[in-house]
Amino acid sequence: MQLTGKVAVVTGGGSGLGRVLAATLAGAGASVAITGRHLAPLEAVAGELRRQGGTVLPLACDVRSMQQVEATVAAVERWQGSVDILVNNAAIFPPGLAALVDEEEWVSVIDTNVNGAFRMARTCLPGMIGKRWGRVINVVSPSGEIGMATVPAYGTSKGALMAFTRHLAAEVGRFGITVNGLCPGVVATEKFVDTFTGDVPAAAGAAMAIGRANTLEDFAGPLLLLASPASAGMTGSTLYVDGGITHCAPLPPPHVALIEQALGSTS
Repeated sequence: MQLTGKVAVVTGGGSGLGRVLAATLAGAGASVAITGRHLAPLEAVAGELRRQGGTVLPLACDVRSMQQVEATVAAVERWQGSVDILVNNAAIFPPGLAALVDEEEWVSVIDTNVNGAFRMARTCLPGMIGKRWGRVINVVSPSGEIGMATVPAYGTSKGALMAFTRHLAAEVGRFGITVNGLCPGVVATEKFVDTFTGDVPAAAGAAMAIGRANTLEDFAGPLLLLASPASAGMTGSTLYVDGGITHCAPLPPPHVALIEQALGSTS
């Protein structure tokens, strides 16, 4: 799953999950452009990855602006050529309740998380179609499928992004382009902890089948699969790296003890 010679863009690449996704692609040999609204954190991440041998370009871009998106993709094309791999990771997730949320905030979440992914994909697609090869990876969320009372706008946006993943996959598959979702679980990123406190990941981990919250390192292998030729036959799908939170009820502690006792008695 080497990506030497490939050109990638990771939106929201200045911190947290985006930083790890960018590092993973750069480590596999891709030239990676990282984008976000603020240049300073992008430059810090780019410097770190360059010291590790990566080829990285930081670019300030607000995905709510088609003009900025088009200028960013044009800059990437001047830098290394047309985009092969697009990771739509940029997202905002202000907590709240649907009955109380301000309309402006709701619209901003949808515009960033859904329309931003559309704008990036729409702008990168001509180059991918021209080469008859491309990978679009949309970072989604369990809240796109599970009703969660505290993130109505975010969950709605991620459900819409899952639908967009399927529709776009149906449209561009004949051109050698795959479109898939990557669904992380609860991860203690800087933004998540700032929003919900550091206690939430541990509490959520107790409700996961694997018995712990996800770590950022959990996503490197799945990302490489989706970004590489190894996933050529996979499109319109979502790869869940969520500790089972979306589809699995965890084994209750008494049953864990029962299994351990039974296996221990037969060993």
